[in-house]
Amino acid sequence: RWNRHSAYGSNAVFNFNPSWLWKNRWKFFANLSTAYKTPTLYQLYSEYGNKSLKPEKAITLEGGVHYASPKGKYEIRLTAYDRRTSDAITFFYDPNTFLSFYINQDKQHDYGMELEGSFRIDNKTSVRFNYAFVDGRITTRQNDKDTTYYNLFRRPTSTFGMQISRTVNKRVSARAGLYYVGKRKDLSYDAFYNTVEIDMKAYVLVNLYAEYLFRGSKTRFFLDGKNITNTKYSEAYGFNSLGANVAAGFRFAL
Repeated sequence: RWNRHSAYGSNAVFNFNPSWLWKNRWKFFANLSTAYKTPTLYQLYSEYGNKSLKPEKAITLEGGVHYASPKGKYEIRLTAYDRRTSDAITFFYDPNTFLSFYINQDKQHDYGMELEGSFRIDNKTSVRFNYAFVDGRITTRQNDKDTTYYNLFRRPTSTFGMQISRTVNKRVSARAGLYYVGKRKDLSYDAFYNTVEIDMKAYVLVNLYAEYLFRGSKTRFFLDGKNITNTKYSEAYGFNSLGANVAAGFRFAL
């Protein structure tokens, strides 16, 4: 795809994703794609705007394998990826002249993997799980030298989730979920308004859900319990999150 814009010029992107199915069980796949993110109107035309800004450009390579058992009892999928971004838009500030505006400067490199799968214990019980790992670094120009550092703030390196679903009978079903969010970093300010990094603790959430289908109708009654262990956690530094809470209601189809 090719795009022409009067403010940020011509840009082209492509996507190539071959795959190979082997013995109707194994699927090997890959994907090579590019993308770009255009400057916002504020970054172009505000008092800090720069009409010479170029779009941020990224190229992503990912590949993996997917396996499904012959009778569909279980399946598993593993994917790895690597993404590199150039001309990332950043805010420039000169403490001597107080000159401030947006520029293209940074380079971003992110990489990681995802593992997900499911299996049936029996005809009424199934389990699904997923695990994700992500890491990344930004390279920026400071004092005429390239500096590289971790910058995926509020984004945990590791996350994990698992859900067990059970169909008791034709009218009653339930599921339980466990979700793990790993350690991560956030940014805050000290008494002198200097930026400081904050270490955020990992946490685990447990959720429960159940529903009942009324006989001879399409109406369901449900109970939805979130964070039933009343875990104290924070997604962003300085902001609390909900403790244990339960919602109940009816859902129906016409």
